[in-house]
Amino acid sequence: MASEKYYVALFAESYERALQFTDENKKFLDRFYEIFFSKSPTIAQLFKDTKMGAQKTMLQDSILYMRDFCISQRPNEYMRRIAKVHSKSDKDIPAELYDVWLDSLIEAAREYDSEFTEETERAWRIALAPGINYMKHMYDKC
Repeated sequence: MASEKYYVALFAESYERALQFTDENKKFLDRFYEIFFSKSPTIAQLFKDTKMGAQKTMLQDSILYMRDFCISQRPNEYMRRIAKVHSKSDKDIPAELYDVWLDSLIEAAREYDSEFTEETERAWRIALAPGINYMKHMYDKC
């Protein structure tokens, strides 16, 4: 059985390939948000006043911090701050949206990573699961 370290490395390679690929002038993060927003009117509404350029930068940072969280199993200050912003007492992001978020990322990665396989999907899920679980856990605690 492959180790967590192996899956984190596989995830990182896939993520880099997805970021570099462009389909009809649409980049990976654009496609992710297109998919994510299409999943629910609630999601689109949550982002209605969002400056998407800054949001995409924040998403890239978040993904990298979540990857690092998988390795260290400890939240850093960025993860704590993002958990607070997404908590019930702030933006009130429901826990079920994290699963939609991950599924949307994977759907976009499947389109933008030419080497995407079942194992690659498993790597995305393994690498991001600890961070997602942390965010869900902190929902009522911030």
